[in-house]
Amino acid sequence: MSEAGHAAGLKLIAEVVGNVSELRDVYQQVAADAARIGVAIEVREITIADLLAKTRDPSRFGETSLFSFGFNSQPTMDMMRSITSLHSCNAPPKWICLPDAEAAIAAANREFDGAARARHLAQVARVYHDQAPGIYLHDAVQFDAVKNRVVGYAMANYVIDWHALDVRR
Repeated sequence: MSEAGHAAGLKLIAEVVGNVSELRDVYQQVAADAARIGVAIEVREITIADLLAKTRDPSRFGETSLFSFGFNSQPTMDMMRSITSLHSCNAPPKWICLPDAEAAIAAANREFDGAARARHLAQVARVYHDQAPGIYLHDAVQFDAVKNRVVGYAMANYVIDWHALDVRR
């Protein structure tokens, strides 16, 4: 902390969406872990509506230093969905700008060849990993369950094909 210019410690405010009880515990654990190295994090819960309003107008964050926001790839399962629209220098609110990634971001978004695009995506991922613009806390897990009488159940990009679905009697 001394080397970073914070010999006396650092106080931060984190605004987090705590709509899932397990996440409250995760955020409190992050604050406890940070306290061990002299970073005091005050965790404040906000609603998802508040978070979305603030991410569209970052001036509304005021004294807040940290906030919970994912690198969500749903429904397309493409990592560029959130990077292009939220987490890059060209996103409307600029809370993350990693200039080292911009050329690869632009190239990935122009590329239609799968193998060539995968190489660009790997470059983007490497920069976001190495420069760590956030604390990567957890993967979101989703699972579905259907009775064995249900046939034709399939989901693509988080959309159920209702026309293929049937229930055996």
